[in-house]
Amino acid sequence: MSVSSLSWSEERQQSLHEHLQGFFASDAWRVGPPHRPERQSTLDFSPLQSNALKLELKYAVWCKFQRKEWNIEGSAHHKNRECLRHIITWLNRVAKETQSVLEKSLEQWELSLRVNAQQILVYHQDRENEIVRWFRQMYKIVADAYDDRPEVEKDIWDLHKMGLEMNLADTTHRLNFTLISQPWLRDLVKAYMRYNLAVHSPGDGKSKMIAPPRFLPFSGTIPSSSRRCRTGPGAHGRIHWLPAGSAGE
Repeated sequence: MSVSSLSWSEERQQSLHEHLQGFFASDAWRVGPPHRPERQSTLDFSPLQSNALKLELKYAVWCKFQRKEWNIEGSAHHKNRECLRHIITWLNRVAKETQSVLEKSLEQWELSLRVNAQQILVYHQDRENEIVRWFRQMYKIVADAYDDRPEVEKDIWDLHKMGLEMNLADTTHRLNFTLISQPWLRDLVKAYMRYNLAVHSPGDGKSKMIAPPRFLPFSGTIPSSSRRCRTGPGAHGRIHWLPAGSAGE
């Protein structure tokens, strides 16, 4: 998905404020075990000079908590605190006038961030990669916030946005098709999952998403003329790979 295809606007950016209420309205969030102050960390956004980038970054981190991908009462936020600190220092150097992270592609940002991380960390590969991965997650969350395409047209589906009822104890609410590198296979699996989610639970769909990546090493051996997918009730809840002219066709 290119940056130009995203529906960014100042109005849409300001709508992110609507999610940052109460505790999240401030620029410094004290997170961690409520009764263990020595294990708490402060996620401090206040040093970030660009208010627009500060809003986007706060929204992205808020999403991590809202989706339960991060536990706000967890004790491991020192890593998030350090990544945030490095990201803010870097953005203050290279993006003082930037109005959105979407002004550049993720690849452009990552190249700049790696150069900056190597200068600051005196080349610590693992730490550098951790910071880059952290920013990559934030960028993708912000990009998704501006992406107004229907969920089924994306390569990552948010099941909440699709109006599906989820188990409150389940911390995973997305179907990620990006691990399927072959476009033809990805399209077939997405077509099947649209059917599957209409007749089965989201949990059933997530469990079936385990199979396609495991199928990848063998998918290159299937001739393009033989790639077909049948996804109706007769498929019995599975994707059927059928050679052209096979029995039952």
